[in-house]
Amino acid sequence: FPLNTLIAPGVAGAVAAPGVWSSTWATGLIVLGLLVGFGIYIAGRFRKNSRVVGAFIGGEKLDTRVHRIDGTHFYDTIKSIPLLERIYGAQEKGRLDPFVWIGGLGSSVTAVLRRLHSGLLSWYLSWCLLGIGILILLFHFLL
Repeated sequence: FPLNTLIAPGVAGAVAAPGVWSSTWATGLIVLGLLVGFGIYIAGRFRKNSRVVGAFIGGEKLDTRVHRIDGTHFYDTIKSIPLLERIYGAQEKGRLDPFVWIGGLGSSVTAVLRRLHSGLLSWYLSWCLLGIGILILLFHFLL
């Protein structure tokens, strides 16, 4: 970045680079991190002390072809509480999701903008100039 020829003439005072880092140190730390990660991966592959046990309830093994343990059924008892039942019902319909709200607002704005875009080059030039004007105002008042 040409600080002395591009920025220094427009600034009253000395201009210096904001920071300096050593590429040798950075490369060494990246390689060290990769080696440590690879070592942990290899150590985990050769150590097989854990055992895998099938699902059982009350000491009896379950037939996985017939019985399936689903973690979502755990919350059914919580969903049946009267106050929470209404909240969960609204959540399942998307009424409590800000993503859905913003998506609906974005769809409305997009529909209006689609109607305003006619495909004429002069209109596109007007849109570009309007956008540049808005950016100039934002930078003028915010910075």
